[in-house]
Amino acid sequence: MKILINYRSALLVAKKSVSYLIVFFLLSAGSLCAQTGKQQLYISMGDLGPSAKVFLKTNGVENVFTFNVVGNGISNVNIEKLTANIKSKFPDASDSGTGTLDWEGTALNTLYNSPAESPEFKSSLNSFMMVLKMAKALRPNVKWGFYAIPFTTYYKRETIKNNIAKIEQLLLQCDVFFPSLYTPYKEGTISKGDNEAFATDNVLAALVAAKRMNKPVLPFVWHRYHVSNKAIGLQLIPIDEFKRYLNTILSVNYNGYKVAGLVWWGSDTYFYNIKSKALVNEMSTSGHPDFATYRDNLIVNYGKEMLKTIKNSNSQ
Repeated sequence: MKILINYRSALLVAKKSVSYLIVFFLLSAGSLCAQTGKQQLYISMGDLGPSAKVFLKTNGVENVFTFNVVGNGISNVNIEKLTANIKSKFPDASDSGTGTLDWEGTALNTLYNSPAESPEFKSSLNSFMMVLKMAKALRPNVKWGFYAIPFTTYYKRETIKNNIAKIEQLLLQCDVFFPSLYTPYKEGTISKGDNEAFATDNVLAALVAAKRMNKPVLPFVWHRYHVSNKAIGLQLIPIDEFKRYLNTILSVNYNGYKVAGLVWWGSDTYFYNIKSKALVNEMSTSGHPDFATYRDNLIVNYGKEMLKTIKNSNSQ
C-alpha cells in the first residue's frame, strides 16, 4: 500500500538515519507483561527534559534507546556496527531485556510489497532472518522483534491477514511483535470512527497471530499526526482524541489476548530544529520561554493522561 511506504520513508528523516537500520532497546524489560497481564507504557524518545525524565522514572516507564547502523538496500548490513551497538547497551552476553530492530526503506518495502514467490521477497526475508538470528545469537536472553512487524495498513485492510501470513516464518522467530500504529488523519476525517477502525483491525490481526504463536504485542504510537499527511502532519493530536485512540488499541481483545502495552515514540526537538511549521506554530502559542521547556511539560502532561488511560484499561 502506498500509505505504508509513505509512513516508512517519512520517518527515516526524523530518525536521521542514512542507513535504514535502527535498533531500539527496551532496557529493564524483564517486567514485560504477558498478553493477559498488566499493560504498560514504554517510551522511545531521546530528547527528554529533566521534568519528563523524573516523571517517567517515578512512574516506571521504561526507556527505548535508539542506535543507527549503516546498511543499504535489501542485504547490505554493517554487522560489525550493529554488533558494537548491541554490546554498548548489553555489555554482558548474559544480559536480558527487549530489543526492537528497525529496518526501514528498501528492505521493508520489498518485504511488504513483493509477492511471496518473488526472488526479491525471498532475499529480503532472508536478510531479516539473518539480522534477527545474529542479534539472538549475540544476546540470547534479550527478547527481539522488528519495528513495524507485523505489518499495518490504513486502507484495504482486507489484505492484512495475507500480509501477515506471508511473513509467518519471520514472525515465528520474533519474541515480540511491534506493529506501527501512527495515524495520519484527524478523527472522523475519512469516516466516523475511522482511526478506531484502523487500530482495531490491525491490532486484532496482530493478536490473532500473536496468540497462536504465544508472542506479546507492543504497538508503537505517536502523539502527532503522521508526517505523510501534508496538511496536518506533525500537528499535536488533541489529548482527548489521543486517549480515545489509545483506549481503542488497549481494548482490542482476541479470546482474552490484548496488547502488552504501548511504545510511545516521538522526535519533537528534531522537527522543531528543522523549522517544521506545525512545531514552530505550536511553540509560538505555548506561552513557554523556549522549546525545551515546552517539550518537557508536554511529555509530562501527555504522559499523565497516557498512564491514566492504561490504568483504566487494566481495571476493566
